[in-house]
Amino acid sequence: MKFWWRLTIAGLAVVWLGGVASVVRTAAQAQLPAPPAGKKAGEVFKNVTTSTLKELPVDDFIASMGVISADLGLDCADCHPGAGSDKVDWVIDTPQKKTARKMIEMVGTINKTNFAGVQMVTCWTCHHGRDIPATTVALD
Repeated sequence: MKFWWRLTIAGLAVVWLGGVASVVRTAAQAQLPAPPAGKKAGEVFKNVTTSTLKELPVDDFIASMGVISADLGLDCADCHPGAGSDKVDWVIDTPQKKTARKMIEMVGTINKTNFAGVQMVTCWTCHHGRDIPATTVALD
């Protein structure tokens, strides 16, 4: 009897998670227009100015935004006013976006100069999920 109860709970959890994933996917697709096939981020999004990001395909650019936000422990609204609502302004240049652009160029230069363009240094290298990197090493 316990087996069937656990199986039922597991089945309901799978159905629930599938529904949540579907809602999240639908919401994400509703916020961003479908990217034209084969276009670079710099062609589709006119406010993308960093040399490394503007050359990415649109899907890779969107994925990069997710990686960067996770590496800094932030979400979209920390740089893009109104993100997560119908009043989002992706284009406005906030101080956070200006700093991020400088840091992205810095990371790109470090990788190009020291690692033959191979991505060895990322935002995570210093930030470890924090918006401000730790300046000392924990000795414990």
